[in-house]
Amino acid sequence: MERRLGTLSSPFYFLRHGESANNQLDIVNGWTDCALSEFGREQARGVAATIAGKGIEIVYTSPLIRARETAKIVAGPASVIVVEGLKERNWGVLENRPRSEVTDYLMVPEGAESWEIYRDRVWGSLCDLAMPSNALIVGHAGTMRVLRYSLEIGDITSRIPNARLLRFEPDAAGVWSFHEV
Repeated sequence: MERRLGTLSSPFYFLRHGESANNQLDIVNGWTDCALSEFGREQARGVAATIAGKGIEIVYTSPLIRARETAKIVAGPASVIVVEGLKERNWGVLENRPRSEVTDYLMVPEGAESWEIYRDRVWGSLCDLAMPSNALIVGHAGTMRVLRYSLEIGDITSRIPNARLLRFEPDAAGVWSFHEV
């Protein structure tokens, strides 16, 4: 894949969805459309309080219910737009299995998307969005991995916790970084 660095040029916020019922049980979600747990809803309400007043105008979200529900809670007056391409990676036969069975993030279980296909799908979707500097993307741990890879910010194997709000920003030379909000 050719990295389309520079396609995204404005700072933006990223939020991994709140805790889902499967996250609570340490089970692989993937494309499984699993709702937020009550704790996940509380996490989202906490993030909503954090971003209030930051001028978020648009929220892009994965179509999966755990992300859509999070987006709805945190959006406030912002428009919420569902982006099919932001859906989490399909883990095939490992969906609804214990997370411990994912021994390598780059593995391709039977029926799953490869990392490369997933990465290209998500990155292509992100590059196609109108991204004002006050946009928020609500996605998944995999979305964060794609951002880290595509913007050349560290290790893709690390996993972001649920309901972690981050701000991505390029410096004057176009080198991206992120920090927790």
